[in-house]
Amino acid sequence: MAALLIVGKWALNLIPNVEVVTLFCALFGYTFGFVAIIPTCIFCLEETLVYGIHTWVIDYFVHWNVIVVAFTLLGKMRHEPMKKIEYVLPVVCAVVLTAIYGVFTSAVDAVFACIYSEWGKFFYYFGVIYVRGIYLSGIHVVCNLVLFTVAFYPLSILLFKLKTMLLKYGDRILRHSNKLIPFQPYYPLKRVFIV
Repeated sequence: MAALLIVGKWALNLIPNVEVVTLFCALFGYTFGFVAIIPTCIFCLEETLVYGIHTWVIDYFVHWNVIVVAFTLLGKMRHEPMKKIEYVLPVVCAVVLTAIYGVFTSAVDAVFACIYSEWGKFFYYFGVIYVRGIYLSGIHVVCNLVLFTVAFYPLSILLFKLKTMLLKYGDRILRHSNKLIPFQPYYPLKRVFIV
């Protein structure tokens, strides 16, 4: 899961604020629960090792883990068959959390600006930093609106099927892990990917 987050980030690295990390963190939390915090933290550590330590490290560790926790709670409310609100709620949650991310990053940067200045100018720094990056925040929100609207539901179904297959046949993988015999599923894998 962490590798998918890292590859997804690097694949779209040249396009500012267009990313799939939010989608993947949400899908992992929605499907696998709180366990998805581990790959999210690995992703944040990898980004810290590549780019160094700065104010965005706090933003990353808080934001991505909040997304995992929020979508874990949404995943626990999931019912079969899904109601209409369960299709819309993840999209709304993603858009709201993405908009809050712009506010949160501006607040963290304003706090660090006040450390080297004076605390009375917090709202001035916050306003300047937020307005300076509002177009990037807008791109981020629109990107996640489109991604979650188009891809969240089909990918969540796929991940639930893969999770079910792993839980059902996981013991066979463990039993054969000490042998050189590759894992052979009982049925063709193409059936798993039918949505």
